Amino acid sequence: MSTSSRGGTESRDTLGLLCVLSMALHNSPRNVSTVLQNGVNVQFVRCHSHCKSKYDTQFFLQLLELISQSSADTLLQGAAAFLLGILYEFNDDSKENMTRAKLLPIITGRIGIDVYVNRINRLRDSDWMKGSGGLEVNRK
Repeated sequence: MSTSSRGGTESRDTLGLLCVLSMALHNSPRNVSTVLQNGVNVQFVRCHSHCKSKYDTQFFLQLLELISQSSADTLLQGAAAFLLGILYEFNDDSKENMTRAKLLPIITGRIGIDVYVNRINRLRDSDWMKGSGGLEVNRK
């Protein structure tokens, strides 16, 4: 199997995982709380030296890393940004170390709001998303 083919398979696997997690966590503060507390026992992004953290925040930091990687696939970046939005939006603040007030500075400091919005917009504008029925994003 060639490297490019293996990379494509890994990208599809990662995209599938991000989509399944998005569906499982959407509108489910209990599930979001569990993921923010325990993480996800799947390492889909290699965490580099700046990602040293407790296990419970590693998954969250991996999402941030995937969103900010310039070499990552557009769909992966967008799906990671979408999942990050779900984790933030449906966070019920029941986990003291992962409250919305604590997550927002991490998000804005690591990737920035402009990059986050760009990733969501690129996902929304992708042929893949258009073919699936779309993603509505309210623009203010």
